[in-house]
Amino acid sequence: MRDFTMTSAAVLTAILLTAPASAQSAPRLGGTAIIGLGAEPQGFNSALTSATPDALSGCMIYEGLVTTANDNGVETIQPLLAKSWEVSGDGLTYTFHLRQATWQDGEPFTSEDVRYTLEEVVSKFSPIFSTQVGSNLLAVDTPDKHTAVIRLKEPYAPLLKTLNCTYSAPILPAHLFKGTDVKTNLATNQQPVGTGPFRFVGWERGSHITLVRNETYWEEGKPYLDGLIIRSLPNAASRIQALISGEIDFIPMVYFPLNDAKLIENNPDLKVTKSGFAPNMTYMSFNLEREPMSDVRVRDALLRASDRQFIHDNAFSGYGEPGRAPWPTEIVWAANPDVNYDQSHPFDLQRAAQLLDEAGYEAGPDGTRFGVKIIYSGTIPERHLAALALKANWREIGVDVALEPLDLAVVMPRVFVDRDFDIYLNDFSSYGDPAIGIARAFITDAIGRVSGNAPGYSNPEVDQLFTDGAKATSEEERARIYRSITPILMRDLPLVMLHELSGFDGSSQKLHGLWGWMGNGRWGNAWVDE
Repeated sequence: MRDFTMTSAAVLTAILLTAPASAQSAPRLGGTAIIGLGAEPQGFNSALTSATPDALSGCMIYEGLVTTANDNGVETIQPLLAKSWEVSGDGLTYTFHLRQATWQDGEPFTSEDVRYTLEEVVSKFSPIFSTQVGSNLLAVDTPDKHTAVIRLKEPYAPLLKTLNCTYSAPILPAHLFKGTDVKTNLATNQQPVGTGPFRFVGWERGSHITLVRNETYWEEGKPYLDGLIIRSLPNAASRIQALISGEIDFIPMVYFPLNDAKLIENNPDLKVTKSGFAPNMTYMSFNLEREPMSDVRVRDALLRASDRQFIHDNAFSGYGEPGRAPWPTEIVWAANPDVNYDQSHPFDLQRAAQLLDEAGYEAGPDGTRFGVKIIYSGTIPERHLAALALKANWREIGVDVALEPLDLAVVMPRVFVDRDFDIYLNDFSSYGDPAIGIARAFITDAIGRVSGNAPGYSNPEVDQLFTDGAKATSEEERARIYRSITPILMRDLPLVMLHELSGFDGSSQKLHGLWGWMGNGRWGNAWVDE
């Protein structure tokens, strides 16, 4: 069996290694940090959604069995509610040794909380865990109160990484959730009760959420902060101005306007923190159930008529890379170098128009062939700029585009549940592994799940290949399988990746102790200067 144990001293060493140079001095106890988001969360339960507001807010309070950290430039799995674990040689059994922790209402944290959460919630509802692990989960055994044993039907290589709160696997208090509707439970939507470093105090809807230090937190000396305030600032310009003026201390990458990144980098009081671990993909999803998007020739034409380089240079201010494949090429081990939009589908308005002619969509007297509507969350400036670019591009081939920016709370169910859209412009994290963050966009089981398969694409061959890639135990075999999927997706074009970008968080120079995407839910390590 392979085992993983990390002592408290080793944890401290890892934390110090991951901190920026300015954070090498001793952390300071006290103070409050203020986070600015572009949208208000719907709740605090990241098991139900991978939306940034819910994941960031909820994972201050709830925790996963593990988290991730930057260990000298390499992403590593680190203990959280599980203090150590062993993995059987066949990859089917994971034995977790749990911490002595307490729920914020005073009840003890036990293995039953792990069993309930994984079997009854995460495996059924999580947009990440459920689609890849749910049906593969045989059982979670609880031989004693501080041991949980996950048994799988088949190996799943990235299992440990998925057991992270920010990756949609928070451990929930069974004593509050059992026998209730998880989606309407108060601990999901209004009064979260976790084991994490911060405790919920109040929520002034439309304004801010207030959290305070959890005085009974299991990690001695943490958190450093007295509290956190999570503000909702839908207007991007107001959000950046709040950071510049010192009204807020942190903007996570999803809500950090890249056209202001250089302004922030040049401000001595501010900083831009970059993370290459989980490249984001901005993509347009075609509703395959609706004409004319149901015709692959139309999808092919719209890809060729999309100036991805212009979108990169202007919408994303030159940060990241233009989209060149169905998923980020920054995931080097799983990327197929022979699959490249630049070679197979270069920007070519003439060829795009020919494809629409061949599909039977000839231009009318006014030059218009048909109209489509692009919907997207209106709080992300890069998304709006990309939509404007597509509108201008496609006008050149006779496609009339209407743009419909919507609130996140409206657009998500409309796309993933009601399926009422033509084209959906969105982004999500790849989580650095096709099994975790990418499969959900293409596999049949993820149709109808929020943050899942927006196009409604269903291909049994692709489903099986994603399953095989997740089961393979060597990275070489996984890479071979994933590289065989991308040519199929390039042929079928259920969605198009327009841009890829690793994380950029904007923050105050006085805020220290965070690393990677949204701090990976480890705000217990954050501290502020006086």
